Amino acid sequence: MTMSLTANLAWGRFAQAKAILENYMDWYVYDNGAIKMRGPAVPQFGMSLSLIARYVQYTGDTAFPEKYKTKILAWANMLTARQDENLKLPEDDPYYGLISGWSESDAALRNDAWRFEKPYWNNAAFAARGLKDLSKIETFADHANDWNTRAEQLINQTSLKLDQWIQRNFTPAYVPVLPNETTHVLEDLAEKGDASSQWWPHRVYSELLQASVLSSNHTDMVIDSMRAYGITSVGVVANVTPLRSDTRDILGFISYGYALSLLVQDRIDEFVLFLYSHRYHVYNRGLWLAAEVAGTGGGSSTYCQPSQFMVPVLLRAALLFDHPDKDALLVGRGVPRKWLSKGKVGVQRAPTKWGSVDLDMQLDEKAGTITTVLGFSKAPPAEVWVKLRFPEGSQLKNVTVDGSAAEWKGEEVILKLASTARNAIVVGTF
Repeated sequence: MTMSLTANLAWGRFAQAKAILENYMDWYVYDNGAIKMRGPAVPQFGMSLSLIARYVQYTGDTAFPEKYKTKILAWANMLTARQDENLKLPEDDPYYGLISGWSESDAALRNDAWRFEKPYWNNAAFAARGLKDLSKIETFADHANDWNTRAEQLINQTSLKLDQWIQRNFTPAYVPVLPNETTHVLEDLAEKGDASSQWWPHRVYSELLQASVLSSNHTDMVIDSMRAYGITSVGVVANVTPLRSDTRDILGFISYGYALSLLVQDRIDEFVLFLYSHRYHVYNRGLWLAAEVAGTGGGSSTYCQPSQFMVPVLLRAALLFDHPDKDALLVGRGVPRKWLSKGKVGVQRAPTKWGSVDLDMQLDEKAGTITTVLGFSKAPPAEVWVKLRFPEGSQLKNVTVDGSAAEWKGEEVILKLASTARNAIVVGTF
């Protein structure tokens, strides 16, 4: 549900987004919040709350949260109850203030599922994101203060515990999947096999990053750790298992949280590598079908619908992306330079938290300019971050915004438009 909802919202397919949500809430969610799934993954509840908030913000459909208020509150209460359980632990306990539970629904398939009832980082991170985002919806105004307080507690505890257990004696520093875990993932899987509690680390790290609750410094440390210690392969998050000599598995889905984090962190070369690597390794030729897991050694793979939505989600983010917390819209940040060399790149009526946005980006190599034209249906956000992806080897010499000289940093111009503004033209000369 979450992946298809994300993609349909991103591209303004609101009728389909509503159909997806209502079908899920009507047929797959009980009034007590339990879901008709082999096993509940804790972060998915927080992610679902966040997506419901996004749906309401994008569509203005305030009737939806009213209609399903009982089930939505049950999800929120499930998370807060688990938070309260770990708040009863001694403050010096490694698990204090976090959220224990399965981080991956596949744990339900194991006869030792109890082994995975632990506070993986993504549990608390997405609980915080979900509570924080849902608190902005008027239907839940009575819960807003409590949820924001709890979200702040979860964010602080996640950051504190993560920082305590980062192994800085390695270069780059190693970030474990759990507090109180000192053995590296690949070593643990190789040594313990099925007895390891570190299975599905790819989901832990990807969703921790996607929740976007860590500081910029911690976020970079997580990304660097993933790259250095076997959690990525050819630029994409790997389906982590004990290493094999003949192939490495790449995740078709889940991993978009990692890619979106690269975008927010302005690690654009890595984002573009992810975009291309995923497109060529996960989708097959001709039919454009995406695999759940694709081996680097070739061969057939199982079709996976969530994987099918990956490139559409990332393409939209490359063009226009709502910052998770700041009142800021990221424009053209992930657009590959080569695309602009072909001429024009753009999107029309793309939905954002600030209404629909039109984008037109054009490179004129003869004139040595990149022109970005923006149109807003409503008041723009406080800041609009416009990335000017000029040709490699060139240097930006001058920038104007609506004809007036403007400052820039690197390749980016930050616009602070009046609330009455509905258009902006940014021209960069290189």
